[in-house]
Amino acid sequence: MNKQTDMKISVVTITYNNIKGIKLTAESIINQSEQSFEWIVIDGGSSDGTAEFLKNLRRQPDYWVSEPDGGIYDALNKGISHATGQYVCCMNAGDCFYDSDVLAKVYKQNLTGDIVYGNWTVIERKKRVDVQAPVEMPSYYFFFDHNLCHQAMFVKTTLMKNSPFDTSYRICADLKKWQDFMLQHCSFQYINVRVCVHDNIDGISSDPNSDLFSSEIARTMKEMPSGLRLIAELEKSEKDSLRRKNSKHLRQVRMLIFISVVLLLCLGFSIFLCHIFRIK
Repeated sequence: MNKQTDMKISVVTITYNNIKGIKLTAESIINQSEQSFEWIVIDGGSSDGTAEFLKNLRRQPDYWVSEPDGGIYDALNKGISHATGQYVCCMNAGDCFYDSDVLAKVYKQNLTGDIVYGNWTVIERKKRVDVQAPVEMPSYYFFFDHNLCHQAMFVKTTLMKNSPFDTSYRICADLKKWQDFMLQHCSFQYINVRVCVHDNIDGISSDPNSDLFSSEIARTMKEMPSGLRLIAELEKSEKDSLRRKNSKHLRQVRMLIFISVVLLLCLGFSIFLCHIFRIK
């Protein structure tokens, strides 16, 4: 399939006092084999040399600013407000495109969805995990047990400009936004491209068990229409029950295997003793 020549992607990068992260991200963006994209950088007024680094890049951002902002989602909204591409991809400092051909692969796709998403790789404290995104978006309730990596997403710019991230959320504004888009019947389109490597080691949302994360997830539930909230809670309860049942079954299987191994060892030891006594 030929490249969609009438399309341009805007890549928005936000950063704050993360010189190591912005260097990695900038390298992955600058080295893309497909260069027909727009790059926007919003720096929250870093004091670690970020501005000097941006000034000396061989491929300058099409727009960048270094000034205080209201946090992650305020910075993303600011960056998106300057975007002129058909789709926008948010690639935060520390996150990278998976390889140098990502945008070339994306341009070869027939992008029609309001929200286009691909696969991603996540780096956690002890491992690197390749994540397969759902080929078919299961339902609206998908976003109450899961999320899509926003670095692996390309969202229509007009959609994001008309409905920016809710900055009263500190961690889950992206999840809340996808819930809203699903409720508005926006179309989600999967593309079989591994888009990014997401650094989930030190980010604000890296701990899913934090009190802030839990409270914001609970808030998204409360802000749902009452009928949908009831259905979502019932579906979540059913899934939790199934997980507990599967977990119990797994424990039983493990115990059965353990007992079988112990019995086999005992049997083997008994045969060994019988053999020894016969020899004597």
